[in-house]
Amino acid sequence: MTITGLSFKRIAGYAFACGTMLALSAGAVLAQAPATPAPATTPAPAVAKSTLTVHLTGFRNAKGRVNIALFRDAKGFPSDPASAVDSQRLEIDPKTLSATAVFANLPQGAYAASVMHDENLTGKMEFDASGIPQEGYGISNNPDTTQGPPTPESATFTVNQAETKIEIRLVYWQ
Repeated sequence: MTITGLSFKRIAGYAFACGTMLALSAGAVLAQAPATPAPATTPAPAVAKSTLTVHLTGFRNAKGRVNIALFRDAKGFPSDPASAVDSQRLEIDPKTLSATAVFANLPQGAYAASVMHDENLTGKMEFDASGIPQEGYGISNNPDTTQGPPTPESATFTVNQAETKIEIRLVYWQ
């Protein structure tokens, strides 16, 4: 059937084409319209940062270096520096037999520190046949270690000021 020379299929095709063009034109107009600004979000509060100064005392000599590791949780504490959030290797002052580590830009919170006097520069703690440490070590809060290794809880301290200072005394068994 034709209406003044146009077939129904042809009219349907024109209608489809016009509808498509109208939809595309409307999409183009909407794309050019200014975007509605996203609602303002409150930025996350900045995490307070602190500087931790650790003064190490009680060295029996200035041989080798001292390693200090800082932990945020029990994982790896006290002997796995790979699990530490930060670590340092320091020289020992031969006049005072002490050393100082400074950890800057630390997020405030709970920490534990372990120290090893690496006298022979092996990078690891040396033990005798019965498991007694051959080199000096220290733990934050200076807990009693005569009955075994310290727990993370006994070594935990809080960094909650702009500057925090602690002292760790080294222990030698031999």
